[in-house]
Amino acid sequence: MRKQIVVLKGALGLAVVAVLALAVIVAPVILRVSSVELHQLAVALGQGLYVAIGLILCAIFEAFNLLRRIARGTAFSTESVKALGWIKWSAYGVTLTFTAVLPLIYLWADGEDAPGLLLFALILTAAALVVGVFANILEQLLLSVVVMKRENELMVWL
Repeated sequence: MRKQIVVLKGALGLAVVAVLALAVIVAPVILRVSSVELHQLAVALGQGLYVAIGLILCAIFEAFNLLRRIARGTAFSTESVKALGWIKWSAYGVTLTFTAVLPLIYLWADGEDAPGLLLFALILTAAALVVGVFANILEQLLLSVVVMKRENELMVWL
């Protein structure tokens, strides 16, 4: 179990590096390479991208906390349920942010003649929604386990 947690923490660390690289490298490039007519559009896209990056980093932080609780053996607690709630709402926030900027991405892709951009944005939006729904299901499942655990702790065994 310890090895799997270390591997998952390593994967989350790589995800943090990738997200921060996106924030430091890709977002400024979007602003630089956009044409003059599309500059205001690129600024709005950059703002949406930074909001999504913040939400993704929040979800990764809570995933680290969840892995730490699993390693300590305290996974079945209300804190873990709260962490899954944060992950869920962060994923829903990313979905909402990407959905809000999809019309801008369409205009940008149309202006730059890059139809793959819109498909990529749709895939990212769907992936964030899937993560949110999965976190919601896990949150409900973990909550029911925590409730059962509390009920069992209150039982008197004869």
